[in-house]
Amino acid sequence: PRSPSYYKTFFEKAGFVKHAGWNSWDIPKQFFESMKQYMDGQIEKIKPLDGSIFFQNFFDLNHFASEMAKLYPIALETYRENYGFSKIEVEEFVQVYTPLKYFTTSDFFSYYTDENSVIAGFCFGLLDYAHALIKLNGDISKLPSVFAEPPKRVVFHTFGILKDYRKSSLAYLVFQYALNYMLNSNFEGAIGALAKEGRTAYDQLGKPTRSYMIYEKVI
Repeated sequence: PRSPSYYKTFFEKAGFVKHAGWNSWDIPKQFFESMKQYMDGQIEKIKPLDGSIFFQNFFDLNHFASEMAKLYPIALETYRENYGFSKIEVEEFVQVYTPLKYFTTSDFFSYYTDENSVIAGFCFGLLDYAHALIKLNGDISKLPSVFAEPPKRVVFHTFGILKDYRKSSLAYLVFQYALNYMLNSNFEGAIGALAKEGRTAYDQLGKPTRSYMIYEKVI
C-alpha cells in the first residue's frame, strides 16, 4: 500500500505528530559488494578488540516448531525494548512464526552462538513472493502456478542480537553472511526491511525506498 503524499500534511495540520518510524530499502545486486566490503572492514576493526568468537547454526526446517520454541526466550529478550512489544507465550510465538517456513530456506534461517554455546543472535530471511501474491489477487486456484515462478529477491527481514553482544562484531558477521550468500546466488536484489529510524547498515544506499510512520495526537 502507498499513501498519497498529502496524507502526511493532512495529519500534521490536524495536530498529529510522528510517534515512531521505520524505513525499507530496495537493494540492487550491484550494491552487495560495496556493502560486504563495509561489513568486512568493520569486522576487521572490531574483532581484535572484543576477542569474541561466534559460530553459525542453521535451523532445521523439518523441525521448525521445536526450533522456534528454542529461539523463543532469545527473541523476546532481543525485542523487549522495541516499539509495541508485547510478551506472548511460547505456543503463540510458534504458531505465529511457523508459516514462515514456507517462504524461506534453511540458508536464510540461522542463529549464532558464542564460544560457550550460548545463543547470541539470529537472523531470518524470506523469499520475496510479492509478485506471486499480486498475481494471485485473492484467487487461491492460481496458487500452484503463480508460486511456481522463482522469486527474484530476498527480504532481509529480522536481525536480532542480544544486548550484551551488540557492540561486538556479531552484527556485522550476520550481514556479511547474508551478503556473501547473495553475491553467489541468482537473486537480482534484496529488500532491507523495516529498519528503525536512526543509524543503519543501509545508510550508504541513500534515502530509503519506503518509510512507515505512526502518528499520535494527545487529546
